Amino acid sequence: AAHLACGARLNAMGELLSISDLVELPISAPESQPGGGWTGAILHVDRFGNLITNFQVQPHQRGLQVGAGGRWIGQISRTFTDVDRGELLAYVGSSGYLEIAAREASAAEILSLGVGDTVQIEGAL
Repeated sequence: AAHLACGARLNAMGELLSISDLVELPISAPESQPGGGWTGAILHVDRFGNLITNFQVQPHQRGLQVGAGGRWIGQISRTFTDVDRGELLAYVGSSGYLEIAAREASAAEILSLGVGDTVQIEGAL
């Protein structure tokens, strides 16, 4: 984007791709579970070990309980300082997706989870 803003030509940015060369990444929607709750998945693990899920939630949404890796993390936190160092928390990332993190640690390592692994939510979305 910076190169384009400085006047570089679009064809200098790389190889031209045809529509048939593009790959659609499957992002499944969370599924409602009989008896209540939702099951979703981890879409991405960032460089800090935060787990980005396929749940889109509102930052102010309350009453949700988040579980992953056999552990219940609790309600959605507003900031990382809501928990002690090394403790897990769930929060809404800048993209609007629910993320699972650990304060000053890697949630991916603590929970031994990665892309495609399951996340549960109890409560109304």
